[in-house]
Amino acid sequence: TTAELYDPATGTWSLTGSPVAPAGEWAARLPDGKVLVVEGLAAQLYDPSSGTWSLTGSPAEPLGGPMTLLLTGKVLVTGSSQGGTLTIAELYDPVSGTWSPTGSMIEPRSPEEYTATLLLDGRVLAVGGSYSSYSSELYTP
Repeated sequence: TTAELYDPATGTWSLTGSPVAPAGEWAARLPDGKVLVVEGLAAQLYDPSSGTWSLTGSPAEPLGGPMTLLLTGKVLVTGSSQGGTLTIAELYDPVSGTWSPTGSMIEPRSPEEYTATLLLDGRVLAVGGSYSSYSSELYTP
């Protein structure tokens, strides 16, 4: 697996350090500038100042959906359950590098069909759904 950086000033891409585990398609920039990437049970951090990757604590369940940096500095990450739909969620604490379970999503969602957005009051709005139906729900930290 390779990783590349995009430079918006020049419109070009350049190679950077290679991930140490398979990298998912979702990422979250942490308050310290590092980037959290999760795929399944593999969680890793990219440090843009050094161009290096390192493993961090592993979630209890396989994750691989949208990530949202909360006002607390923790990251809400959703995960895959049976059939590839998302229902579970965990919180990543970048200070300790640990994961903790949090409330499950009410509706199963396909990662290709849904997004999560931080609201100004600190809640997270999940919008989208499965391949046949759409809904929204709120996560309150």
